Amino acid sequence: MIKITFACGHTVPVASEGAAPICPLDGEHRIRHVAAPPPTFRGQATGPYVETLALPAIPVSLREKERP
Repeated sequence: MIKITFACGHTVPVASEGAAPICPLDGEHRIRHVAAPPPTFRGQATGPYVETLALPAIPVSLREKERP
């Protein structure tokens, strides 16, 4: 869950993406602060929030498939 603090001082939790958020109490649209959990990554990446995991190889063909 992401918490948005508007310039008016009201804080609202936002659970979904979509249109720009607007304060339901007074209509403010300017955002002062966003509190969101840090992202987590699995697989090939580096950084403090990374869980390193050896991923199995997957065969990939870049050749176009023959059309019937």
